[in-house]
Amino acid sequence: MRVDGLVVPAFADLGGTMSDDFKNIRRRLRLAVVGMALGMFLAVLSQTVVATAMPAIIVDLGGFGRYAWVATAYLVAATVTMPIAGRIADIYGFKRVLLAGIVLFTIASIPAGLAQTLNELVAYRALQGIGGGIVMIGSLVGMAQLFPPQRRARYQALVAGVYALASVLGPALGGFITDGIGWSWVFLMNAPLGVIVLLVVGRTLPNLKASADVSKLDYTGMVLLVLAVTPLMFALSSGGVLFDWLSWQIVACLAFGVVMTAALITLEMRTESPILTVDIYRVRGVPVSLAASVLTGFGFYAALLFVPLWLFSGSGMSASAAGSHLTPMLLGMVVGAVVIGRRLSQDKGTHRRSALTSTGVAFVALFLMSTTLNEGASILATDGAIVVLGLGLGGMLATFGSAVQGAVPENMLGAATSSLSFYRSVGGMVGVAAAGAVLTNRLRDGLSDALSSDTSSTGAYQQLPPDWLGSVQLDPRSLSDGQSSEAVVAELERSGLDQQVAEALAEAFPSALTGAIGEVFLVTAAVVVLAFGLSLFLRSGNEEAG
Repeated sequence: MRVDGLVVPAFADLGGTMSDDFKNIRRRLRLAVVGMALGMFLAVLSQTVVATAMPAIIVDLGGFGRYAWVATAYLVAATVTMPIAGRIADIYGFKRVLLAGIVLFTIASIPAGLAQTLNELVAYRALQGIGGGIVMIGSLVGMAQLFPPQRRARYQALVAGVYALASVLGPALGGFITDGIGWSWVFLMNAPLGVIVLLVVGRTLPNLKASADVSKLDYTGMVLLVLAVTPLMFALSSGGVLFDWLSWQIVACLAFGVVMTAALITLEMRTESPILTVDIYRVRGVPVSLAASVLTGFGFYAALLFVPLWLFSGSGMSASAAGSHLTPMLLGMVVGAVVIGRRLSQDKGTHRRSALTSTGVAFVALFLMSTTLNEGASILATDGAIVVLGLGLGGMLATFGSAVQGAVPENMLGAATSSLSFYRSVGGMVGVAAAGAVLTNRLRDGLSDALSSDTSSTGAYQQLPPDWLGSVQLDPRSLSDGQSSEAVVAELERSGLDQQVAEALAEAFPSALTGAIGEVFLVTAAVVVLAFGLSLFLRSGNEEAG
């Protein structure tokens, strides 16, 4: 292998007596790994950091009815980009692709932090997501190509650690920044850090030869992948919010997405170098595990986005305080994944038993969260439920990931692992979009029911403009503070409502919001039940491989 004019026989054999050239190469490789790890950290952090910043964003930009769109835009863009970026890296070399992703991610972060409307922020978050997806897949490919198999596991463990650390720190960091210097810096901080990553990676990462011919690039598959996923996600996030579920816009998006999905599957089964490898679906146990991974992603991202809103509406916490309470859930995920992973590696349990246990634990936590929200549960009980949820979700991640990797032969391991990440991300963006739609629809229903039962405000809800919920700039934290009711009424009046309607809404909003969040957790619990059912079809690792 030739690296910048130096021939390195094996990156694994850099120990012992080395020339100065080899010492310099090893130093450069370490810096390159640090640069890629930091890039991965920023890309993953951007998925979770907005969870505790969203209430403040809604206060400034409005758009309560599109609460989940800021997170959805990033997830959709990153997920669609990952498999495409992976194939382009095979064609043109991963360093070029990774550097392009860092540049796009860094540049898009600046207008995202300076956005003046929610629509602007959503658009720039989508661009940021494209860059983030490229950075994540470029870093994974880089780790794999720089080192031989016998040393690769060490660096893949580093990637897993960076992912977990970014997920844990994201909500807390987002809350700290939002309370301290404002939500804009949740995005703007990526600019200086991105420049550092760009300089480190650009100067230290070797230019390795591309591994594929340009003629094998599946352009049609790339286009179909975008056309299949994007309209489906738009329909899920817009149904009942911008358009009725049975409107022609939603039906057309769903139908178009389904047709494009069918076309993508047909093409990928016939093409020589598909974007999404289909051979792994013929391996027994893999389809079930991948389907369960979709449901796991749904539960993880839905909880990550709406647990902070639960804490805001239930206790009026600050963003940083809500982030600190969300951190135990993510730490619980790490513990759950480690415990289940160790048991499976030591043959102390089967995939089926581990999956049933993990999904059962997650369901209990979500069900308790959905039913105790209106009962004013203590902070201790709330934290307990959050930790239990993390344990269950972490166990699900470890179990279904191990089931996929244990079922496929060695020559399919890469394709299986990338598919696992893709489907988990698909589940995440479906979860965020669907949960956001449930929140908006149930909130509207709750307000309508509350105002209809109040004789003093009869007809008040009918006076609301059709797009009122999408334009109101109301801080969810203020809803739990009785002393701020005048401020809530004043804000509602500024949105165009008369005083009687504003007062009625201010009184009805807290219970309607908490009820809507409870519905979100209940829907998520139902999704976990589906994962429990799929777990019944899992076997032990040896049985699946056989």
